[in-house]
Amino acid sequence: MGSVSSRKVAELCLLAESFEANVRDYTKIIHGYAKQNRLKEAENVLLSMKSRGFTCDQVTLTALVHMYSKAGNLKLAEDTFEEMRLLGVPLDKRSFGSMIMAYIRAGKLGQGEALLKEMEEQEIYAGREVYKALLRAYSMIGDSKGAQRVFDALQLAGVIPDATICGLLMNAYIMDGQLREACITFENMRRVGIEPNDKCITLLLTAYETENNLSKALDVLMDLERDGVVLGREASELLARWSFSPCIYLRNSLGYLSAGPNTIKRRCKQLSNAGNCLPESFGDRTVPHLLSASDFL
Repeated sequence: MGSVSSRKVAELCLLAESFEANVRDYTKIIHGYAKQNRLKEAENVLLSMKSRGFTCDQVTLTALVHMYSKAGNLKLAEDTFEEMRLLGVPLDKRSFGSMIMAYIRAGKLGQGEALLKEMEEQEIYAGREVYKALLRAYSMIGDSKGAQRVFDALQLAGVIPDATICGLLMNAYIMDGQLREACITFENMRRVGIEPNDKCITLLLTAYETENNLSKALDVLMDLERDGVVLGREASELLARWSFSPCIYLRNSLGYLSAGPNTIKRRCKQLSNAGNCLPESFGDRTVPHLLSASDFL
């Protein structure tokens, strides 16, 4: 609806007795206020709309569900959604999606997934962002079963997984301690032609680091190198922390310059044979473990 001032002018027009407004005019203003989390103003417009004899339709109520969801008021979002059901009109994917997002924001993942299944039974499919949000929520709490269910559901809905979606599934398995399944997910994504991003490679290295299997990690990195996949900064730093040596990594003003995996593997074998211990830091630069749940938000 434009700026706040123009929205206010539009609101004053709606209040004028001589102005012949319709439901959609009110909905646009309510939606505009909702986007700015201005609940009081949005609710005032809603009351004005009802006082003039207009009935809320599905579009208006969907905007309200979205508004209450963003404001963290699950009860009002649920009440509004139930009011929508009582209209007797089939709900569309936007209406369902707004309520599913409300459940996700409230941490009620089971209820959100149940609503997703209700949609699918009616052959209505949520948007990519809804599936991704639910998958992310399961991933962040390490619920690998929930993450796998959503991963399967989004594919049935015609959503093609990308590296970010696969990474969320990998993260769920790693947090759940199922390292083998995380590695299988990585192998599957490569098999179907999805190029792993730095986050996926970092997650794979995290799994191998947990198993203390540096040799296997370097084998995979060599395969990636042959396929032209360049190791990113985060994966490089994790590998550096794991197998750090001044002979393997050089420091410059931009960060770390990585030698090739073959060089790393050969050098690690030399160090292992010599009984050397690899340091945790190099000079004044301690290499951190950068992976965290917030990285996926």
